[in-house]
Amino acid sequence: MINRTELTQSAFNPFPPRKRDLKKIEIIEATIKSIGLHGFDGTTFGCVGAIANLSTSHLVYYFANRDELIFATMNYVGASISQVAIESLRSAKGWKGQMRALIKAPFVWMERYPDRAAACGMVTHQCTFDKRYKDFNTKIKRVGCKRFYVLLQERFGSKVPKGELMHMSRDIQSLLMGHIIDYITTNPTRSLKALQDRTVKTIFRLIATYE
Repeated sequence: MINRTELTQSAFNPFPPRKRDLKKIEIIEATIKSIGLHGFDGTTFGCVGAIANLSTSHLVYYFANRDELIFATMNYVGASISQVAIESLRSAKGWKGQMRALIKAPFVWMERYPDRAAACGMVTHQCTFDKRYKDFNTKIKRVGCKRFYVLLQERFGSKVPKGELMHMSRDIQSLLMGHIIDYITTNPTRSLKALQDRTVKTIFRLIATYE
C-alpha cells in the first residue's frame, strides 16, 4: 500500500556527516566532475585522483575498486535528487501546490547541480547495456511514481480506479524524465525555466483529462 509517508521518504541513503564520509563525498564530487569531462569509460582512479589531488592508494582506502566508486557516486546523485524533491514538497501546500513543486523539483536540482545532472544523463546510455544502471534508473522512476500516485489519490480519491491512477503516475513520471533527458542530451530550444513551465502545464493538462 502506498501512503502519504512515501512523499518524504528517500530511496537513497546520503552519507552521514562523519569525517571519513566527508572525504568520501570529496572523492565522489571529483568523480562527478570526471564523468562530465571524460564520460564513464574515461573515469579512472587516475582521473579522479588528479581532480581531487589524491593518490590512487588514497582512493582505494575509501573505495575498493572503480565499480564501488561509480555506484557510490550514483547513490549520492540519487540522494541529492530525492532531497531536492523532499524540500520542495515540504515547502508547498495542498495537492496542487505539491504536485507543481514535485514537477519543478528536477529542474531546480538541474540548476543547482549542473555537474550531477550531466553525470545522471550519462546513465541513460549505460542503461542500454548494463542492468545495474537500468536498476538504478528504475529505482529513481519508482520513487517518483509513488509520490505522484499519492498526490493523485488525494485529488481523485475513489473517483478514479487505483490502477488508472498508477498508470497516470507512470505517464507523468515518464513525461517528466523524458523532458529532462531531452534537455541534457540535445541542444535545447528553450531555457530550463521555460521547459519547466511547459512541463508543468503539460502535466496538469494530462491530469485534467481525468476530471
